[in-house]
Amino acid sequence: MSDEQQKPEVHPDVAATAPEGADAAAEAASTDEAHAARKGSGRWWALLFVLVVLAGLGALAYRYVMQHPDRFGLSTQSEPSPSTAPANEPAPTAAPQPVQGQTAAAQAQTQAVQTPLSSQDAEQLMATMNALQQQLQQLHTDNAELRRTLAEQQHSDLRSRLTLIADPDTRLKQLSLLWQDVSLSPVLSAQQRSEAVSMTAAAREALTQNQLWQQRLDTWIATLAGPESGPDLIPHFAHPWLEWLAEQFHLRPAPTNDSSGSQALREKLMQIRRGMTIETWPDTKDWQPIRAELILIHASSAKTDADKAAGIGLPNDFTAMRKAVATLHETARQWLEAKP
Repeated sequence: MSDEQQKPEVHPDVAATAPEGADAAAEAASTDEAHAARKGSGRWWALLFVLVVLAGLGALAYRYVMQHPDRFGLSTQSEPSPSTAPANEPAPTAAPQPVQGQTAAAQAQTQAVQTPLSSQDAEQLMATMNALQQQLQQLHTDNAELRRTLAEQQHSDLRSRLTLIADPDTRLKQLSLLWQDVSLSPVLSAQQRSEAVSMTAAAREALTQNQLWQQRLDTWIATLAGPESGPDLIPHFAHPWLEWLAEQFHLRPAPTNDSSGSQALREKLMQIRRGMTIETWPDTKDWQPIRAELILIHASSAKTDADKAAGIGLPNDFTAMRKAVATLHETARQWLEAKP
């Protein structure tokens, strides 16, 4: 059988529609492939956009963290990892982080304190501490010496004042001032200070009383002062020559016994007044007659009962005053004997 006999017969309509169906299938396949390619490329572009956005946000976050490390507890200094550090060296100490609001001097001091010291620095620090300790001990010694010197000076000043008080020639005004200085001395005990204060008050009271007596004596001296002389008995003349001659002579009456007695009493009071100026008071036996005369004069001249009750303003005697002044001197002598 030949080849021509073995070929099947094809219908003409089928042969005509076969090329058209093949072209349609090919075109549909190409369209599907194009849609699939466009859909895959769009997904890749969206993924790439998301990655770019995330990278930008990460860069911004990293920059913010680097600018504000204290808010996240991070350190800007790089530290070697423990795995890369040598085995024979100690782990490095973390550098102190600056505290917000801390001054530069405080930060430097904190860093210096936390920095480990070498053996040489430690020896130098110990030497400095020993030198400071020696200086401090020397300051304590000097302070004790100054205190001792001050105490000696204060005791010396106290003895000098007590010596002046014990002197019998020291007057009441000086006694009151000296006893006041003694009462202010820091080396006195409480009992001694109380006694010095009482001595100061006694000296002032005696001084005031003595001044009042002097004023009262001045009043009596002025009261007893009569006219120095009586009127001139020679008359005056109109003629100038006779007037000149009359002025060359004076004729006055002789003083009476009363006026002579008053002048004698006045002289005695003036003498007592001068003695009180130097704090010398009359004895009792000399004072009593003078006081009696003053009482008689006061009783005769007093016009009212109040004037009589006022008295002459002078004491019966001056024994109490002499004892008070003697106590002021004697107390100072006792203090001098008691103190080394």
